[in-house]
Amino acid sequence: MTRTIKIMCEDGEIRGDDARNEIEIIRFASSWHDVPYTKKYNPDLQAGFHGGGDSGIMDSFFELMKGNSEENLSAIDKSIESHLMAMAAEKARVEHRLVEMKELRD
Repeated sequence: MTRTIKIMCEDGEIRGDDARNEIEIIRFASSWHDVPYTKKYNPDLQAGFHGGGDSGIMDSFFELMKGNSEENLSAIDKSIESHLMAMAAEKARVEHRLVEMKELRD
């Protein structure tokens, strides 16, 4: 599965392509004689699923169990909150309105 993202801004855009492991920054020209600025980045690839995120969560869990950390990155309340944010974003997109998180928490 390939994931892409495109963020349009006033002065440029940001594009990301997971399959090509590429992030591209494009700054629009401000006048007819300026040349648009483009820069491409290829981040370091991380081993494991979800771009290394799964490994990171497991590493965090092991550090928590060893007593080397007090923060649980995979705590259920954090997981629920991130899922609610995704649901709010989709609801806002479909309904063309601002969705308050409280609305979904209730």
